[in-house]
Amino acid sequence: LLVYPERMRENLDRMKGLVYSQTVLSALTRAGMTREEAYAAVQRTAMRVWAGEGGFQDLLAQDPDVSRALPARDLAACFDPVRTLVVPRVVAVTLIMTLLGVVAEIVTILSCQFAAWYIGAISAADFYSYAWLNMSTLELGAMVVNCFLAGLLIATICCYKGLTAQGGAIGLGRAVNQAVVV
Repeated sequence: LLVYPERMRENLDRMKGLVYSQTVLSALTRAGMTREEAYAAVQRTAMRVWAGEGGFQDLLAQDPDVSRALPARDLAACFDPVRTLVVPRVVAVTLIMTLLGVVAEIVTILSCQFAAWYIGAISAADFYSYAWLNMSTLELGAMVVNCFLAGLLIATICCYKGLTAQGGAIGLGRAVNQAVVV
């Protein structure tokens, strides 16, 4: 996997930092501003960015309400692309993939038990006693780990492709196709 940080930064800088508005809003509320005050400060600054007055981070640093509530170091931390954009997506996809794997395994076992009862007239007790003889907790654990690793791999590839996409909407479409094919 090759990572091109300069390309990632270029893609994020096209929006002049506005992609971090939710992160800044959350940081301001954690720092003690009310939700309404934080929203007003972020909205006011975002409108200035759209008007072409500068970048979101620079304009926020100049805002007296934001400066009072959030030290410069904490404000800068809100603009970390990996922490803000990649980590939540990787965690979410990995957890969902693992949970879906567990649900799929439960549905599979119940479906097999139903089929054994319906077609073969095998009681549930006999089915599960035979199933546990042929299936170990190690195999079930391996299935969970496999789903976890697959989710981690899928999320990492998709985030990488998304952050390194170039060429506008067509380039993003290519990146999505490449992420799916990989």
